[in-house]
Amino acid sequence: MRFSLTAAFLGLLIHTTIAAPGSDTVLTPVGHRARDTFHLIPKGGRVAHVGSDIHIFDEKGNVVEIATPTTSTAAPVESNWVTYATWVNNGSSPISLFQTTWTVPPAPTTWNGQTIFLFNAMASPSGDEMVFTALQYGPSAVGGGEFWSVSFWSFFEGAIPSSAFGSPAIEVAEGMELFGTIEFQEGGFPDFFYNVAFGVPGEPFTSIDVLEQLTTVHEALAAVAVTEASEYPDLGHRYRGDRRDQLARVVERCG
Repeated sequence: MRFSLTAAFLGLLIHTTIAAPGSDTVLTPVGHRARDTFHLIPKGGRVAHVGSDIHIFDEKGNVVEIATPTTSTAAPVESNWVTYATWVNNGSSPISLFQTTWTVPPAPTTWNGQTIFLFNAMASPSGDEMVFTALQYGPSAVGGGEFWSVSFWSFFEGAIPSSAFGSPAIEVAEGMELFGTIEFQEGGFPDFFYNVAFGVPGEPFTSIDVLEQLTTVHEALAAVAVTEASEYPDLGHRYRGDRRDQLARVVERCG
């Protein structure tokens, strides 16, 4: 099963703000996470389950870090999703490809240290495992700043509590067409392997190993420290009504 979506930034007039947590947390597309449970994936690297641990490999296949089970004492997870659309595959065939075409929006007219994420993601039936390709404006755990960038993320909530993995942010230019791709790789049983990429010239894909097949897809907007409309990109229009319905209609219209 393969499908592709084209998504434009939704010019939503939203008032949302999340208080900045302490220095023991980092920002991700699903909110602030404990710093000691975040792990950086090298460019072109791989994340794989090995026994009860998760190994992080570099582009040449060398192990650069082993994430072991830990109990964090940092602040709890908080959600920063503003609006999203979701679809669940209840069929017997796996989703072999989930791809979204993003056009990089103009920068917001006001910079106040805010962070905006636009992403497509896949999740396991339990919700314990998620894989993301994210377009980001502002800073996060993987870098970024007053510019648009792209990165890959994975989250594991089972054997290793609240573990987050992210690749270094890659700056991209306004108007650039990007392809957020999550592709299932055959032959990985009992684990399941997915390659994630953004189609940025010269940038390799990242490989992520999960314990459950990913059956749920998301298209979402997340934001932190946005307090006024000018802190979002201005595309010259606004939407009214239920925000989830707005995003769902865009996804349906473009699918």
